[in-house]
Amino acid sequence: MVNPKPNLKLQMMPADQSILEFFPDKDTAGFRLHELAVFNWGTFTGKPFVVRPEGRTAILTGGNGTGKSTLADALLTLLVPNNRRNYNQAGQTQKRSERSERDYVLGAYSEKHDESIGAGRKQYLRKDSGSYSVLLATFHNEQLNSWVTLSQVLWVNTSNKVDKVFIIEPRRLSIDGDFNHLDTPATIKRVLKDRGLTCLDSFTAYSEKFHEMLCMPKDKTPMAIFNQAICIKDISDLTSFIREHMLDDGGATEKLQRAARDGSENCVSN
Repeated sequence: MVNPKPNLKLQMMPADQSILEFFPDKDTAGFRLHELAVFNWGTFTGKPFVVRPEGRTAILTGGNGTGKSTLADALLTLLVPNNRRNYNQAGQTQKRSERSERDYVLGAYSEKHDESIGAGRKQYLRKDSGSYSVLLATFHNEQLNSWVTLSQVLWVNTSNKVDKVFIIEPRRLSIDGDFNHLDTPATIKRVLKDRGLTCLDSFTAYSEKFHEMLCMPKDKTPMAIFNQAICIKDISDLTSFIREHMLDDGGATEKLQRAARDGSENCVSN
């Protein structure tokens, strides 16, 4: 594992959980996250940074400002559409929603007072042209011996908006091996296609494809749960969260309505 920043660690949960008095569970069924990599994402700059949970349950630990929320938001970006995700929800500060895709792509790291506008101006590690960011997550299904890689390449266009391409491949990819030297934003799509990668232009098409390849329900409920669970300490009503996202209603409402109708009909007939 490459430690992204000092004091940021990925702690692996023991495969033998008997120390917790549970029956040892080594089940690795389904597609599990084996690697998350970022390049030029937030303050992770200049080279790929990689964490490798290797399909096991893991805990990302570190002090304030070491990049925990930045990595969590990278995974959110890969799995949840922009209009549904809320960045930095895993953070502890009051102003959690102030981050944006543009801030992450350009590497916002502080704010400096600008006397000309009488307000703070964000400071960035990277220029708004000529640089790009790469996010990559690799999933593995041990039983099927199958790999799936999700990736996004993001950059800021001339209109100061974030452009991106979405890539999903049924094989193992890496930033160093497949997304290096993409030159400039103007040539990114061409270079990727020359390398045999299929580029998708919409999150909708990309999401439908990765749900299919990762064998997830098409109703996208797993991603809705993940989007909220990543900030679970901020859930105000845990009962409502479990009822809405984790329990099958069993058709209770319909059954009650039917019983009420049947009762009314019986009363009328009597």
